[in-house]
Amino acid sequence: MDFDCFACMLVAGKLFPGYAMLMPGKLQSEVEAFYSLHKDYFSMSRPSQVPEGTVEELVLVDCNNWKRIYPFNPAHLSPQAKIRVYDHHQQEDAPIPGAEYHFSSNGAAVTELVMLAAQEGLSFSSFEATVVLLGLYSDTGSMSYQSTTPEDLRAAALMLEADGNLSIVREYIEAGYDGKLDLIFNELMQVAEIHLIKGMRIVLAAIVVQAYVEGLSQLTVRLAQVHNADAAIVIAEMENKVFLIFRSKSDQIDVASLAVHFGGGGHKGAASATIKNVHAEAIKAMVLDKLDMLVLPSLLVRDVMSSPVRSISPATPLATASGIIMRFGHTGLPVVDGERLVGVVSRRDIDKAVAHGFAHAPVSGYMSRKLLTIEADATVTDARKLMIEYDIGRLPVLEKGKVIGIITRTDIIRLLHGRDVGGNMGNRYLPLTNEISIPEKLQQALSVEHYRIISQMGELADQQNLRIYAVGGIVRDIILGSDNTDLDFVVTGEGIDFAARFAHRIGASCQHYGDFGTATISLADGSTLDIASARREYYAYPAALPEVERGSLAEDLVRRDFSINAMAISLNKDSFGLLIDPFQGWNDIRKKQVRILHNLSFVDDPTRIIRALRFCQRFSFTLESETERFMLKALEEGLLSQISGERLRVEMQLLLSESFPFDLLKKYRVLGSIIPGWHVFNGYQRMDELLSPEVAPMRKGQLWIARLLWMTIGQSPKVIAELGERLKLTRHARLMVINFNSWLITCEKEFIVYDGASQSKLFYLLKSLDYEALWTVYAVSDAVHRQYIDHFDQVLRHIKPFNDGKSLVKAGIAPGPHYSGIFNRLRDLQLDGQIKTLEDENTYIQKHYAELMKGGK
Repeated sequence: MDFDCFACMLVAGKLFPGYAMLMPGKLQSEVEAFYSLHKDYFSMSRPSQVPEGTVEELVLVDCNNWKRIYPFNPAHLSPQAKIRVYDHHQQEDAPIPGAEYHFSSNGAAVTELVMLAAQEGLSFSSFEATVVLLGLYSDTGSMSYQSTTPEDLRAAALMLEADGNLSIVREYIEAGYDGKLDLIFNELMQVAEIHLIKGMRIVLAAIVVQAYVEGLSQLTVRLAQVHNADAAIVIAEMENKVFLIFRSKSDQIDVASLAVHFGGGGHKGAASATIKNVHAEAIKAMVLDKLDMLVLPSLLVRDVMSSPVRSISPATPLATASGIIMRFGHTGLPVVDGERLVGVVSRRDIDKAVAHGFAHAPVSGYMSRKLLTIEADATVTDARKLMIEYDIGRLPVLEKGKVIGIITRTDIIRLLHGRDVGGNMGNRYLPLTNEISIPEKLQQALSVEHYRIISQMGELADQQNLRIYAVGGIVRDIILGSDNTDLDFVVTGEGIDFAARFAHRIGASCQHYGDFGTATISLADGSTLDIASARREYYAYPAALPEVERGSLAEDLVRRDFSINAMAISLNKDSFGLLIDPFQGWNDIRKKQVRILHNLSFVDDPTRIIRALRFCQRFSFTLESETERFMLKALEEGLLSQISGERLRVEMQLLLSESFPFDLLKKYRVLGSIIPGWHVFNGYQRMDELLSPEVAPMRKGQLWIARLLWMTIGQSPKVIAELGERLKLTRHARLMVINFNSWLITCEKEFIVYDGASQSKLFYLLKSLDYEALWTVYAVSDAVHRQYIDHFDQVLRHIKPFNDGKSLVKAGIAPGPHYSGIFNRLRDLQLDGQIKTLEDENTYIQKHYAELMKGGK
């Protein structure tokens, strides 16, 4: 039992008063030392003291399996016993049947229990708080392990507020080694092996110890520190058992996944296993065989680099180089003579030289000629080590001797620390965890056929030495578990050529758009695959359409609107399912928030304002605080007024085709930024409820147009007049807006008081309405008037006279404009039941011949 488990026992005792605390196994040496001094405080029992069949309720902490609490076993339980489990380890094999599991992803298991205690208002004495801090600090490496969460820190803060003693924590957590442990550590050092796996440094040592000793976990941590390793594995054979201790300080190494293969468990940063009747060397061979699975796929330099590289010649004036750097936000530029890399010049050096009056001097005099480069297929970890070792800020990236990109210090910093570090671009690798398995979610989210297709795409990309990724909405919706019909892919290479080859391979049609570097493959099931070359873009002025050119995956993701849409999943075999998350989009999904990628995002493209509200409404998300601030600033500056009508129409069409964001539009007054005076009225609040395909079954027409018509109700004539032009509506849509509002003025009151007496009157009240307008009226009507509209749509609008023009000619009525009046009269009589058959109609024509000759009036 370690300090975390020990602390869990204490807090569980407070949460479940009256329960007995059982100590099933041995205590770690440092826990034993603490317990021996403070045992009078604890009332611990052994499983042997518990009669079989008597336990009514069982609470397990820091474990989730029977074997972890041996010799306690199911025989101790009563037939109806209730079992609760509180743990932060991976779910092990053979879970306890009927147990109520409470798993957390915290670095320490005690964190979850502390938070529950806080919710119940339980207080902690100084001693209890110190015990909890021992658990928190031991299992999080004093809050330094990658598995440490904000909740761990909050729990620690609560304990410090309760006067927990950090001096005691330091005494036990940082306890020195006795002589016996020093001897064992020296032996570990002598047999230690370094293995480089996917760019990660792993130290492995296997020894045989004659007698059982405590403290192997401390030695494992120390071994990793001495060898500067990303992870350490110690295999120790003691007393007919082999003990495996795993420790990791890298987010890319999940030691628990390996411990599970040996019947053990733990979490990503720390795990262990114990095996009986086997030798250390045999276990070592098994560990080596599975070592490759320990390290999650690495990001390669080509995944992060900026490409194609923007370079200059040695003769380029410094002023020109400065302009390029300012325009594209680079921190430096490679200097190329022909195809040969001859130097690198930094923004800092350019700025200094220009400031000293050397703007017209060539860069050759100020560039750095001592070159250090890196291959495209090297790992990002390799790049980081080079930058640290040689104290350089950028590395030109080579492939077959040619410069194909550049990776910068900013990229590396952002990779390690996320977005809030300044700079323009970076990538953050999000490893696969127990909470999200991308390959598995891919298979769950896609149909069998689509999953087969993306696998084939990865195979073709491998054959062509290309990288291919699923990007954007499909990645977001896979993580959310939402339906998605968008199948978008990015190729770091020639996307159109790849799409053509893939379409030929699967026997599908392909249409390409050369100006944009995109192609669409149409599949037999009616779905499409959109494939594009990775590209970068920049905006010449606010609200401009972006200028686009070829780029890297990193640059392709940074150009997107929000963090939740700026993720990619690798489809190549060597990294299938690798989630690339430059801007912590997955974390924003967990926080249920929409966040822009950079401060000028709404300035670059103000339509993102409408898009942000749409995503908030669709996923029940909120705007991240800084995103909200920048959006309000963009609205205040009137940036939506600079957007073309065509682009606004597209965004409004998408907005009105989904759940209507009434509260958001009203809160931020977005409509008034599109057309001055356009307001959100309270009547719009029920648009989702009343104007939907389920409630108002539109047999024809477009839902978004119907909702747009609803949004003209109550508006000023000026707003209605400007609407068509501002949104660049089609001529037909503009007429719909005009006709609908004319109807509201001339016919609405009559329709409201209509009592069903005259079918022809109902026909004339509604006949001028287009389908969209008709269903808007349906949506805001009561049940009786909805029946009238249904009757009009299904019956009345289809009624026509029995006679046609030829029949009237035979009856002796000469053709002319009066035919229209005649047919209207005959239809009205039929609507009101005065004409029911062809004979009735012919009789009427003969009887009223003179009247009909005058136009049917």
